[in-house]
Amino acid sequence: MSLYAYVLATGDLTEWDAMSGAACDFCANTRTQVDALHGAGSRSLGGITVLAATAEDLGSNSWYSARLTVRIEASSDIDVNGKVVGTNGGGTYDVDLAMTWADRWTIDSAGIVETPIAQ
Repeated sequence: MSLYAYVLATGDLTEWDAMSGAACDFCANTRTQVDALHGAGSRSLGGITVLAATAEDLGSNSWYSARLTVRIEASSDIDVNGKVVGTNGGGTYDVDLAMTWADRWTIDSAGIVETPIAQ
């Protein structure tokens, strides 16, 4: 998950593209978001903490699922002059991943749902 914060901060999509499966809508949407952000000369600064993680081998020794609970910290979009041009409030999310292993990990799909915090 640290790769997500990294691409938003740097615009470097090399590893993101290497891990993104052709059918992964989340992967493609993130790429579009990063291209737009950095194309405008901005970057996003924030962090992600993994609170819990489970994984399961789906039986073929190459297909896996993972469920993460993550806390995405509040972030700021910063322009080339250091001015804050946008903010994101952050939150806690459940992330479901479908992955394959073939000499490297590929993310085939990702589902992300905001998790309400109990009061």
